[in-house]
Amino acid sequence: MRQRGATVLEVVIAMSVVIVLLTAALGGEQAQQRAIARSYAGLEASRAASSRIETLSVTGSTLRTGTSSFEPAMAGALGTQRVRMLEPGLYELQVEVVHPDDDVRAVLTTRIARELVP
Repeated sequence: MRQRGATVLEVVIAMSVVIVLLTAALGGEQAQQRAIARSYAGLEASRAASSRIETLSVTGSTLRTGTSSFEPAMAGALGTQRVRMLEPGLYELQVEVVHPDDDVRAVLTTRIARELVP
């Protein structure tokens, strides 16, 4: 009469299959978490760049042409702004925020008009 149950070999094979499936599932979840974190960092960098553009647009101060750096509203990030005069009173402003730890970069460009003072 044959006994019921699994042999040791069958149990080892079944456990190996379960381990492989769990490893694949957890690895995929970690990749998703990294993608979500990177997406959030990108959003934060875009907000910091947008905040800088808004600050320069609202202040009404004279824009100095050229490239300069600023401290963005994002911990650990570096900010650069480039101002180019297109014509008297019209400027192109490009703001770049880079976060080296997250390998994230946001670049926003806009045009700002200033009233000419005679």
